[in-house]
Amino acid sequence: SKTYNNLSNNSDMKKTIIVVLLVLSAFFSAGAQELGGNYNENLDGPLGDIRMIRESGVTWIRGFIDIPLKFLIKENNVITGVVEDKSRNSRLLRQYVQAQEILGDQVKFMLSFKIPFLNDAGLVPAEETGIWEHIFRASELILETCGMGDHIELLVMGNEPMWENNDNANTPQAEKEAAAVNYKAFLTEFAERIDGWKKKNGWTFEVFAGSLNRISEVDSPIIQAVMDVVNENDKVDGLDLHIHAARIAQCADDFRLAR
Repeated sequence: SKTYNNLSNNSDMKKTIIVVLLVLSAFFSAGAQELGGNYNENLDGPLGDIRMIRESGVTWIRGFIDIPLKFLIKENNVITGVVEDKSRNSRLLRQYVQAQEILGDQVKFMLSFKIPFLNDAGLVPAEETGIWEHIFRASELILETCGMGDHIELLVMGNEPMWENNDNANTPQAEKEAAAVNYKAFLTEFAERIDGWKKKNGWTFEVFAGSLNRISEVDSPIIQAVMDVVNENDKVDGLDLHIHAARIAQCADDFRLAR
C-alpha cells in the first residue's frame, strides 16, 4: 500500500474537488452531489451541447488545454518559445467562453492546464532552463484570450503529472525524485504568477493543483509534491482529485489516501 503526507485535516483544510467522468446523456438523481460534464480537450463541445447541458441539470463543466501541444514552440522535443498568436486566435478558447456566456450562472466552468514538459526523459526541467517562463507566458495569454479569466470559476494547475512528467520505467528513482522537487518548485512559482495575474486583471477564480487520479495504485514522488503544494501554499485553494475507476472501492481508496 502507498502512503503520502496527506492533506491537512485541521479546520482550514484545503478543498478537494472530485471530478468523476460522466456521460451527459446518462442522467440520474444525485441528491446533495453536484454533477458535472467533462469535455477533456474538446473545449468546443459545450457550445454544441447547450440544450443538453441545460436539461441535464449539471452545474459544472470541465475541460483542459494542452499548453505545449497547442501554444509552444518545440525543437528536438524541447520547449523553446511561445506562439502568441495561436492563443489570441484560438477557436477552442473562444467557443469555451461563448458557451459559458450562454449558460450564465446556471453552470460553472473550470479549466485545467495540461503541461507535459516533453523532454526525452519525461521529467520536469529546472527553473534555470528557461522552459518555465514559456509556460507561464502561454498560460497568461490563455487566461487573457476572450476574457477567459473572467469566465471560469476554477483553474487547475496540471493534469495527471504523475504520468506525464514522471512515468518512465527506465528512469532511476533518484532522477524521478529530483523531478518531483522541480515540479513542486514549478507549481509554487506558477501559483505566484497566477496570483499576480488575478490581482492585475481582477479575476476571482480559485486555483487548484492536480489533477491526480489512481493515487492508491500509482507510485510516483510527484503525487507527494502536489500534495505538499496544496498544503503549504496559501495561494492554492485546493486539490483536483480526478477519479478514474472501474469499481467504487477504487474511488474510496483514492479519496481516503488524499485525505
